[in-house]
Amino acid sequence: MSSSDPFPLVFDRAAVSSGQRLRLISSRRPLFILAVVVLFSLATIWEQLLPWLRGETPVPPELIATLWGLGLAGLVLVVMFVLVPLVDPLINHWWQREYRLALLPDALRMIGPDGASYDVPWEKVRRVLRNERALVLIFGSDRRDFLILPRASLQPFGREALLDQYIEAAKGKTNG
Repeated sequence: MSSSDPFPLVFDRAAVSSGQRLRLISSRRPLFILAVVVLFSLATIWEQLLPWLRGETPVPPELIATLWGLGLAGLVLVVMFVLVPLVDPLINHWWQREYRLALLPDALRMIGPDGASYDVPWEKVRRVLRNERALVLIFGSDRRDFLILPRASLQPFGREALLDQYIEAAKGKTNG
């Protein structure tokens, strides 16, 4: 089998969910959301909080409300991490279609069910994230320019090693 022969990508829920969590963990979005919520929360109650910090007044009720709000923000982040990746493969029809992948010397080619293809030149791959179930190629914006590839589809016939070789070779071209 040649490296350019298209092979099927088998997207299972576990691989897609795992890849989505990997993207979330590696992005700065959750930390940014939490920092903004904490800063705005503290800024809104700072005048009531300062006398309490000096020991001049009892705990202000605004602090309790703010802590509830921070807890709610934390709950939203937990839902983003746990629930959304589990639901995404069920409601997003993209993951339920049959795709094939070809590893070409100059690009990765994704072939859709209708035969249309999309090429990602190896030079455009900015980051590769991996865990036990998925490999995520980020080739632009973290939010929309990515591919989640199930490792179970890549591991036969040394495809994952070949993909790594192509990416390394492309990095050598751009750095050299």
